[in-house]
Amino acid sequence: MSPKILSVDDSKAVRMSLSRLFSRFACELCEAVNGQQGLDVAARERPDLIILDYNMPVMNGVSMLQRLREDAELRRTPVIMLTTESSAENIATVARLGVRDYVTKPFNEELLLAKAARVVPLVAREPSIRAGNANDLVSTEGQKRTKERAEEASNSSAASLQRASVLVVDDSRTMRLSMIRALNDLGFNNIQEAKNGRQALELVLKESFDLMLLDMEMPEMNGMEVLLALKNNPELDGLPVIVISGADQIENAVRCIEAGAEDYLPKPFNPTLLRARATSSLEKRRLRDLDRIRLNQLQNEKDRTEAANRLVTEKNQILENLSSKLSKYLSPQIYQSIFRGEQSVEISSKRKKLTICFTDIAGFTETTDNLESEELTNVLNHYLTEMSAIALQHGATIDKFIGDAMLLFFGDPESKGVAEDARACVMMAIAMQRRVRELEQEWRDRGLLRPFRIRIGIATGFCTVGNFGSRDRMDYTIIGNEVNLAARLQSATEPGSILLSHETNALVQGLVMTEEQPPITVKGFPKPISGYKLVGTYDDLVKAGRVVLEERDGLRVLVDLTKQNKTEVIQILQGILAHLRGKKKK
Repeated sequence: MSPKILSVDDSKAVRMSLSRLFSRFACELCEAVNGQQGLDVAARERPDLIILDYNMPVMNGVSMLQRLREDAELRRTPVIMLTTESSAENIATVARLGVRDYVTKPFNEELLLAKAARVVPLVAREPSIRAGNANDLVSTEGQKRTKERAEEASNSSAASLQRASVLVVDDSRTMRLSMIRALNDLGFNNIQEAKNGRQALELVLKESFDLMLLDMEMPEMNGMEVLLALKNNPELDGLPVIVISGADQIENAVRCIEAGAEDYLPKPFNPTLLRARATSSLEKRRLRDLDRIRLNQLQNEKDRTEAANRLVTEKNQILENLSSKLSKYLSPQIYQSIFRGEQSVEISSKRKKLTICFTDIAGFTETTDNLESEELTNVLNHYLTEMSAIALQHGATIDKFIGDAMLLFFGDPESKGVAEDARACVMMAIAMQRRVRELEQEWRDRGLLRPFRIRIGIATGFCTVGNFGSRDRMDYTIIGNEVNLAARLQSATEPGSILLSHETNALVQGLVMTEEQPPITVKGFPKPISGYKLVGTYDDLVKAGRVVLEERDGLRVLVDLTKQNKTEVIQILQGILAHLRGKKKK
């Protein structure tokens, strides 16, 4: 009679694949799309083998397995799990429910056929050959090879029994020989014997066994003591043990099973029952070994992953610390543009219109002459820290520190436009002068006889900006006449003042009041250069009462009260009013 195989899987593609695979054999294939439907079909068709998916809607494979084991008529139905679930925990779960084997998706067809052939006979269907049809001949040859493979697979169970190492433990030589003969008849060839429990333990500590048949009543060490010794040894705890018990020792046999025995057989034993119990125990041992292997693999993988994560974390921390340290040697804008990948680290440059600021402490050497070197270092670093904070607040790129001098510029790598860059630079310079005045008392407390006074020169124009140096050591900086011009303006202005170039002055009109200075002749420039001394922002000057400023659309009235006599200003304004009234009458 042809065997019945029940396929339970919610995937239509998998069911069709199994239908195609088993259609080559003389067997009947039934299908179900979930565990509940699978139970109904199993109860109706009584399959010889169930190929069961793990995850399904309505009822999953584990729930169906549990229900099968509770059904007296279906509990012994062999089950092969066919699923994507390959974790050790899932394998252990279905192993405890007595599955025959386990195949993971995507599955190897020949492997599944081999495992199925251990449970049911797979015989290839007889081909119908039409004379002269070469395709049918090819098909016949293919079916012949499939039949041979299936027959080989069906013999694999016997081969596994031949390879299994079995230890027979009984104080009765007659009983040992009887069990050995029965095992030989069943296909077991690798068998050793022990006449008591102590001898059995010595053997299992020296050699590896797949199964032990254990008598209960023996001298020196009985079956219960052997079980307890195995249970207390982690290396031997997984060895399957079948207790051989007399009919009047069933209660003791149950206690042995509770102590860790896999199963028991009453004396005299039935050879067929022995084969079934031995095969089942070996299969459970195989699944447990697979479970341990998977757990070890998972643990090893976890350990490797954790070690790799620790290494990555350590490397990231090292890189983070290193990058944090390196950032102290670069302007934040340059540092960020490099780490964002916007700035290439190679010798290259470009022409851009920038606003350059050069600052210097007037008479620094004379001012700090009375300070010790340590205190001088502290004072200078405090000054540079305060000025750098102001520069970064206004968006400046800090090019370099030259002793007590600073070179800064606006317009690269970030720019808000030439006019806005110039305005930001001028507002930064004003903030620097204001902060220096605020720090006067603090520096006096540190021992400075005279407060710091800084000179600031600002120029706008085209410069070459980029990486300069060698392939191994480069500096992001600017070069050009405008850089020299800012330095010359700084050296030409008075301490505590800010001097602008002609172009910078033109860009900040309406923001600050400036006074044109007499042209100056400086080194590196063939013609005298014009400078504009910054008086202050109009907002500050209005608040201080130094100027009167009124602006409307088409109207701007600016009165510098430090240069004009109030009476004359009133007379001029009255004349303007009279002129406007006269225009109105006409």
